[in-house]
Amino acid sequence: MKAEALIEMRPFVRVATHDDIDRLVEIDLLCFDDVYGDQPPTSEDVHVMLTDRLNAAGELMVVGEVGGQVEGFMTCQITDKGPEDFITWEETTDNGHITGTHNPDGSSLYIVNMTVTPVGSEAGIGDMLIANMYGRFIERRKDSAQLLSRIPQFSKWLLEQEVEFSGLTEAEQDALAEDYIHATKPGKNGKPILYDGMLRRYGYAGAKPVKVIRNGFPDPVSHDYGVLCVVENPLGRARHNRVAASLAGKAIKYLSQKPTIVQKIF
Repeated sequence: MKAEALIEMRPFVRVATHDDIDRLVEIDLLCFDDVYGDQPPTSEDVHVMLTDRLNAAGELMVVGEVGGQVEGFMTCQITDKGPEDFITWEETTDNGHITGTHNPDGSSLYIVNMTVTPVGSEAGIGDMLIANMYGRFIERRKDSAQLLSRIPQFSKWLLEQEVEFSGLTEAEQDALAEDYIHATKPGKNGKPILYDGMLRRYGYAGAKPVKVIRNGFPDPVSHDYGVLCVVENPLGRARHNRVAASLAGKAIKYLSQKPTIVQKIF
């Protein structure tokens, strides 16, 4: 195989463009099929939402390609709100459009979405997107990054615990959700790892769960719970140094294009 063909097949991350929107609509409807349930939005509605999102986010909306086709995308907005202000994903993101919630002068990044197809997941696009956005976060010298994580293995864990979740009071359900985010299982080397794969992935990037939110995200397998996580800027006080932040951010973005290195980190 020629070198040019090998380069084209290699997964990589880049800034989204308006030419990507049609494909991003397909990915959104595919990956959130279980979330949308029996009342999914139309392709036209999602197209408008993602176009608005790109117009507001600019370079904070990135896509991952595998074999010349986009197989995942991630978006962040800038906000001046802290974890204590968070209520729901819809309110925090202007129902996904971010037109009314993106504040370029804010002190924090908020991860609006990370959406990856099965093909993208197999190629490691999810971790590459996180690493690339991590570099952009550092470049912009923000204090912290926030995200609302689903907990998609929560239903499976409840089955293993033989818990009839619907028969519990709301207080008991909330307490169980709190317990779950700290639940572990044996990893490949025998050491305990977080049970939930999504929380585990974000944890590798330094995200710490700070708040369990009932009805924070419409997701049946998470029983509609969301977990608000926060990543502190690893540069500490040095984050305010433009040169240091620029060099560190660019280095991380460069490494994000190296799947083998990203896999070792995540």
